[in-house]
Amino acid sequence: MPGIVHNGKYSLRIAVARGAVAMASKVIDSYSDSSIYFAWLAVLQIGHAAGMASFIMIELNDINNNDTVIKRYYEATSSSAGADSRFSNSSDRYYTPVWQVEHLSIHSNRSGHTFSLTVTAAVCTEQGHLAYAYIDSLGTAIP
Repeated sequence: MPGIVHNGKYSLRIAVARGAVAMASKVIDSYSDSSIYFAWLAVLQIGHAAGMASFIMIELNDINNNDTVIKRYYEATSSSAGADSRFSNSSDRYYTPVWQVEHLSIHSNRSGHTFSLTVTAAVCTEQGHLAYAYIDSLGTAIP
């Protein structure tokens, strides 16, 4: 797994090791730039069947239009079904080997809108398998 900071000196870790859900959200009011970028990393401990495994969810929402413009959901199922080609497998974990960069072009129909970036990490229903994500470089510049 790469360094836990993508750009600069800090990143935000949203993490759960045992028995809980962690969530972080950032609201951006009256966004008028032409793009929104952010980068993320994730680690999920492999465990159970779908619906019971640990997961992460990353959502960028347009509050004014009441819609989700970017959504990433990954579940660490025992059958490997929850991870896509962004993830690698090591022992009992899925992880992103490089920072994943997301981009949304802001067209005129979204200019000036309020956006929210929400990241959720949850352990499995048996409360034994971890999940965490790092978020960095939220803003107008290409990370």
